[in-house]
Amino acid sequence: MSETDQPLVTNGLVPVPQGYDRANGRYKANESTPNGAVFAAADADANAYGQDVVTFTALSSTPRLVKASRGLLTGVNVQNPNNADVFLQWFDAADDVVVGTTTPKFFQVVPAHGALDGPPCAPPGIGFAAAISVAATTTPTGAVAPGVALPISVFYK
Repeated sequence: MSETDQPLVTNGLVPVPQGYDRANGRYKANESTPNGAVFAAADADANAYGQDVVTFTALSSTPRLVKASRGLLTGVNVQNPNNADVFLQWFDAADDVVVGTTTPKFFQVVPAHGALDGPPCAPPGIGFAAAISVAATTTPTGAVAPGVALPISVFYK
């Protein structure tokens, strides 16, 4: 039976992607994933550890600290109740972030009355060298807060 012919559920188990070791909960080193990515041994080991989550019920333009040290952003779940797009600004810094002045590492758009749910990129995640902080604004690099703050859960290692 080819990979495309596999049933959705077999013996009560959902099939896992090629190269994924269900028993150890990680991708095997030096094997390809379905999208062609090859994990080095260090990446495969990183997937063996669980992830943490932090939830902010009202994210706005005041930067919020997700992790105070080096880490990986592995996922985000956020809803935008506003009538306009909101931008999540991600910073590789802890306590010296000045929203609107500090350049974000990257930003994500949360559409008006929309949501983001999932990883920001392919595994293992986006690396941050110093810390992980986030703020929500009305422009990609600005400082103006959205009309209504956003509920957000951030997954990280």
